Amino acid sequence: MDSTGNFIVYGISTGENVIYDLRNLDHPVDTREAGFNYPLSTSLRMIPGGKGFVQGSMEGKVSVEVFGKQQQQADKYTFKCHRTVLTDDVEFVGPVNDISFLDQTRFFTAGSNVDRRVCLWDYTTKKRVKQYRNLPMGITKLQYNHKLGLLAIAMSDDSFKNSVSIEEGVVGEKGSVIMVINH
Repeated sequence: MDSTGNFIVYGISTGENVIYDLRNLDHPVDTREAGFNYPLSTSLRMIPGGKGFVQGSMEGKVSVEVFGKQQQQADKYTFKCHRTVLTDDVEFVGPVNDISFLDQTRFFTAGSNVDRRVCLWDYTTKKRVKQYRNLPMGITKLQYNHKLGLLAIAMSDDSFKNSVSIEEGVVGEKGSVIMVINH
């Protein structure tokens, strides 16, 4: 769930997103299907100024929905990210753990232990702007401080997600780390 300006949007377990105008909470403005195959949303952020929203998924995809002049019309697309190529025809897919906006059009995405990367995207050009180096652990949360120009990155050992059974290792052996980078 996230809100900005007069709008709030939240994802529900059926794979839909519900949009409300905070000035009238009697009925939702709209209910829309998420842009994913499975209803497993991991993160959701409103585009600054209430222009739409960006949503991450367990299937390593991000969905961008920009509202049109009328709230019922939207420019919507989905793209793949946070994947590691194992062989020519096999990709290891990781969830998009978090999203944080840098400015009006660019946002960061956080990768899990699959790729351990932070990527910067521009939703207007539909392109990745920058990919930061591999970090020591999976990224769980991101927060960009606009005033200081700093990106705080919370990391933890989430390798247990790759285990087939509980007996296959100890959860959280490496602990957690916070890293701050100047953007």
